[in-house]
Amino acid sequence: MPHVNGRARASEAEEVLQESALRAWRDLARLDRPERFLSWFCAIVQHAAADRARRERVRSSDGLGELRDLAEPERGPSEGRRLRLMVAVERLPAPLREVIELAYFAELTYSEIAAVIEKSVPTVNLRLSQARAALRVALGDEHE
Repeated sequence: MPHVNGRARASEAEEVLQESALRAWRDLARLDRPERFLSWFCAIVQHAAADRARRERVRSSDGLGELRDLAEPERGPSEGRRLRLMVAVERLPAPLREVIELAYFAELTYSEIAAVIEKSVPTVNLRLSQARAALRVALGDEHE
């Protein structure tokens, strides 16, 4: 069976790469500095992989990490609460959603996130703070 699992992973990787190539083609006009194409494309691939990983984690109801604290601090989130959280994440403005996905789903450090989004670590910190606050409000958890 490991051989089949390897094929499944290769197939998933191929799908992520194809999705990324499509996104890059669609958004190529938004690339300000052509000399940064490789890092820009790598970020697109990373985001596509993070999206796929996030979807898999949601399906398996596991892997939400620290976001569980926002969903329900003491008992862990119910399935309905988990889905509300995922919808709330999807509704965040793109810059806030991006840092949440990179931090919690891709499990990148603040420095790694800063490199991917080409911003400073303090900007990453600010966006994560804003995203968490927005998620608390969206979930009706306005207290810290």
